[in-house]
Amino acid sequence: WGRWSQTYIKDSKWDTAMDVYAKALILKLDNKLFKGNIGYVAQEWSKAVKEKEGTEQAEAVLLRLLARFPEIPQVKTSAKGYAYGLIDSLKSSKEYEKDALSAVERCRKLIGDEDEVGKLIGNIYYNIAESYTQKNDWASAVEVYVKAVECFPNDQRIRNNAMTTWGLWIQSHYESVNWSQSFEVCNRAIQEA
Repeated sequence: WGRWSQTYIKDSKWDTAMDVYAKALILKLDNKLFKGNIGYVAQEWSKAVKEKEGTEQAEAVLLRLLARFPEIPQVKTSAKGYAYGLIDSLKSSKEYEKDALSAVERCRKLIGDEDEVGKLIGNIYYNIAESYTQKNDWASAVEVYVKAVECFPNDQRIRNNAMTTWGLWIQSHYESVNWSQSFEVCNRAIQEA
């Protein structure tokens, strides 16, 4: 079955390669290797389509495969991997926040788990804020989290990261023995957090 499918994969006949594995499943050849191969083909197919036709078409392929093989966890893993990889690839985008949040929305069905979606959104804001904290630009990092909390008020991860960032900003003034600034930031944190 594997060799048969590989002949189609080499020619980028992805649908036919999946048909081979679907036949194996129909024949009750419930082999872990076949399920793993289905996940692999899903991964490689979506990657090839993304390179040739773009993200929307790749996402459509994965949605189709999730519908076709809902019982195969390896397809779900490939779809999630695609979503995470796409969002990670946007880090260098000039409009990372907008682009990454848009990608999460588009990939929501690929991710398939709202808790996982929340983690991704939290990671996006963490990445943005972290770019500021690395430059000791605490005010900008805090503003990122203020905005994130406004958009996602019930997301405890974002709220925790916001409080941690406030604390690090206060600590930076404390360590430099700048008591008035430390006190000012502390008051602001109490009012805004």
